[in-house]
Amino acid sequence: MKNILLIGVGGTGSNAVDILNAKINELGNQTKSNISAIVFDTDVGSVETIKSAVPVSMADPASVGTICDRVGLEYIREWFPCDDKAVRSQEMIRGASQWRKKSYLAFLNLMNKPQARSVFIGALEDMSKDPSATCEVYVIASIAGGTGSGSFIPIALYARRYLRKQLGKNPIVNAMVALPDIYAASQTEDNRIKIYANAYAILRELNAIYLVARNFNEGERTKMKKAPVKFKIGNANEPNVGVLFDADDPQFWTPEAAPFTQIFVLDRIPGLKSIAAHDIVLANSLYTLICTDIGVEFDSEASNHEILRSQNNGSNAIYASVSTSQMTFPVETILDYLAHDKALKACDGEWLVLHREVEKKMQEKEQEGIDTGRKYIAKEGEYAELMIDALRNDVENNDGIVNDLVERSTAVYDEDGKATGQNTADIYFEKIDKAISEKIKMFEDNLKVEVEDVKTKEELVDGCDEIRSSINNYFKQCVTDIKRMANSVSESIISFDKNKFDKNNLGGANNKLSLIDGLLKKDGKFVHPVTAMVQLCRFRKLLLDNKSTGSEWSALKQREISRIPDDLLDISDDIGKTASLYAKGGKGRFIDLINNEGDDYTSSKKSTKYSADAAIIEEDAKKVVGNIYSGAIAQLKAIIYKRLSKDVDLMIEKYKTFFSRFEKEKEDLIEDTKTALRKDSGLIDSVLNIYSTEENKKEIKDRVFRSVGPESAKSLEETDDLIGSGVFSSVYNAAYATKNELEFNDKDAVAYRSLFANMVKAYKDFIKKSDSFKLIASYNIVEAMEASCETSGKSKESV
Repeated sequence: MKNILLIGVGGTGSNAVDILNAKINELGNQTKSNISAIVFDTDVGSVETIKSAVPVSMADPASVGTICDRVGLEYIREWFPCDDKAVRSQEMIRGASQWRKKSYLAFLNLMNKPQARSVFIGALEDMSKDPSATCEVYVIASIAGGTGSGSFIPIALYARRYLRKQLGKNPIVNAMVALPDIYAASQTEDNRIKIYANAYAILRELNAIYLVARNFNEGERTKMKKAPVKFKIGNANEPNVGVLFDADDPQFWTPEAAPFTQIFVLDRIPGLKSIAAHDIVLANSLYTLICTDIGVEFDSEASNHEILRSQNNGSNAIYASVSTSQMTFPVETILDYLAHDKALKACDGEWLVLHREVEKKMQEKEQEGIDTGRKYIAKEGEYAELMIDALRNDVENNDGIVNDLVERSTAVYDEDGKATGQNTADIYFEKIDKAISEKIKMFEDNLKVEVEDVKTKEELVDGCDEIRSSINNYFKQCVTDIKRMANSVSESIISFDKNKFDKNNLGGANNKLSLIDGLLKKDGKFVHPVTAMVQLCRFRKLLLDNKSTGSEWSALKQREISRIPDDLLDISDDIGKTASLYAKGGKGRFIDLINNEGDDYTSSKKSTKYSADAAIIEEDAKKVVGNIYSGAIAQLKAIIYKRLSKDVDLMIEKYKTFFSRFEKEKEDLIEDTKTALRKDSGLIDSVLNIYSTEENKKEIKDRVFRSVGPESAKSLEETDDLIGSGVFSSVYNAAYATKNELEFNDKDAVAYRSLFANMVKAYKDFIKKSDSFKLIASYNIVEAMEASCETSGKSKESV
């Protein structure tokens, strides 16, 4: 439900309100809105003839000079020549006599009269009694005469301010004004000059107000067009009046400070000479806006065409908003469409290409399983392999667009700038592989015996005992280190414990092994989400290719270490000729020694050279230590890679879920793009509201993107980082919830809406920097028409 207040100002506005009321009585009100009316005029005779509205006379029997003294000389002197005798003697009872400031003075005088002011306030309060109803105000006036052009802005400012500040409403305040050509033919030569001067002055004032309200008086925007810095309506020392708009005061540098939401301008209709007939057009147009279904659909961003059609007179008489000297092209609406369109094309040309192909392959495999009667179960790492295959196929099937996307932040180059054939996933894997190897320390210090001094069995046994003890202790230390380091190293790569997060790194441990830093970022910035998925799949494939095929040490499952695995104690039996009986034991000779199962190195029938035995035992010990060292590294890698495989699979699964949802939520982006294409220019930096057609926007899009070269590396990095960090955060939180068995709403669309908004924002920033768009953005209306004609081959007259 709407509550609508019509405010007629001056003769034109008052007549239009009366005619409108008669039309409503005749044709009815399709919208069922509550409509009330009030009219203001400085001519006491005109007000008395109004039948359908509450009349408020701004006439006063006192002279101009008396009223100036009554309101306040210092305040009035800012804009009125109140000390001039001729001015002071003017009457205030029979109209404003084409004198705008006289009308403004009459309004201030009226608002300082409690009884008269209460009539206006009462009309505002009556329309706001229903708290659920929206409030709309229409101010109707001519801007050619004195009364309308002098007071319709202050009246609108007061209505908006009182409804907002005193009654807690957020009203729509529209104006419908008539231009001077309607009245010119009926005026004397002197008056004809005055009506055009009045219209020019009020349009310039409106231009200043809207430039200030759009914050053109601050910073860089002043380079475009600065509003008059001294422009002011009202005075802060006049609380009864409640009207104030001051260009010097930053609190007015906001759209909320402007008096009107929309301004409809009525020009002279060709062939229609009667002023009264134009009043009827005003009333008919108002009827269309507030009493018909067409008006219900009309708002500040709609096309004007429906309103034109409703007049049934074939003329282009009404235009949304005001024509002023600042005529700019509707840059923001076009930019909005271009950014939405580019975001949508990026979805289909980059974001979803690999996902769709892999999903198609998976579905084919599932169908094949159904056809053969065998249930399809994806093998370990199969999704990652399919993703990498899809990236290879991209060059053939999609012109390599996704390959270019991935390579720009993952390809590795040498010092001469040549591609090495590696990617950052390879480098990162090598880094953690090396780091894991360095965690296990090699140990040989206590494996020496004085070989030449070993001459007896007892001396040999003593040396063997020392070696046995050292190797057993080394093995125990390796097992302890593996158990201790498996968790810490895994969590330093990727952690799902939020207590250990580096908050600035979105879950990645802040060190050189961080998977987030090493795999999903480049130079500290997040890569594109598609690239992130590819990197995770590449890394998963490397983990799979380097998967350990050996058995796990039993000691890693036990609290106490009983014995070293025999395969670590096996050594080569090819040692050539030797006098050592110990060497005759072959590959298994060290097993008995280390496990205390064979400490008799002599035979009753044969003798041995103990120094030779000692030398070979020492070499064997070093080989065994090497076996333990290599085995410990393999064991540590196997455990860490197994854990990483599960975590990476979880991240891949959540990215997969994200892209599946992304495909669905993209429907909203499609609709937003259609809306941006159809949208009228409601957010331009001008008072002028120029309609931009769909064809117009498509033509500009072709021109912009045809001439725009490749994005700069910095621009791409910033865009990738903006959307990459947002997607990673969402994916990581989903993985975290799964890992910790917490509830998580994968179907929440808020994250996707935020992502699309960020994509559009990023593309807006990029498009703004293009030379082609800068040129278009600098056009005024005439230049834009000429450019359009040059492109389309049309004549300027036809456009």
